Amino acid sequence: MSSSIFFCRCVFQINVILFTRISLSFLQAHCHLFVLDTFNQAVQNAVCEDATKRILQTLVQFYALDGIVENKGEFLKSGYLSIHQVDLVSKQLINLLAVIRPNAVSLVDAFDIHDDKLGSVLGRYDGNVYENLYKWAKSAPLNEKDVPDAYRLYIKPFLEENKKRVQARL
Repeated sequence: MSSSIFFCRCVFQINVILFTRISLSFLQAHCHLFVLDTFNQAVQNAVCEDATKRILQTLVQFYALDGIVENKGEFLKSGYLSIHQVDLVSKQLINLLAVIRPNAVSLVDAFDIHDDKLGSVLGRYDGNVYENLYKWAKSAPLNEKDVPDAYRLYIKPFLEENKKRVQARL
């Protein structure tokens, strides 16, 4: 095979890889926009209490801003947003968490997903969060022993060696 044919194949393969990556980015952006638009329309058309609509609108804003933060490199690279604007978006995303947090348990409960499926002891139907968190922590594999093997194998010898070094200096 001549070097020019080999070079052409390499260039073709690189172009295919780049096209695939660019296409995937466009596809992801299109899907995000579609979900965002559908979500926003559903919230706008929802017949519910004003307080419920406000928190749902906050979730729409959160989803939109999260998409920007997750893809900030693309927004910066294209020049669509400046670093300052991306920082503002990130700060607003954090601010929205404070608005969403008081309603988080109710929002999760609205999907009627059982605690076992969530795999979490937080946000429980029965309200016994702390008691169940303690039980969960006690039953975790890491807590089966009073002192984990890693302490005896790695941390304790390290601490003893350093203690000897310090004592030798004194």
